[in-house]
Amino acid sequence: MGNYVMTMNTYARGVEVNELTKPFVEKYIKIHGEVPTYTADTYAAISITLKKAIEKAGTLKADKLVPVSGYS
Repeated sequence: MGNYVMTMNTYARGVEVNELTKPFVEKYIKIHGEVPTYTADTYAAISITLKKAIEKAGTLKADKLVPVSGYS
């Protein structure tokens, strides 16, 4: 029932994107026995990106956020 299941990892042990990455990855490995997949921290990734865009744009208006988010 699990044949040919694919996953993707964007985390690597020992690589720090910021000061929270290494502790998160090490705790995840300790609990689950494997490196977290790319969906393990989606909420934080979106929150960080959105927070930076809001600060840069100085507004919550979507038409101002999209150009500064890097996703336009």
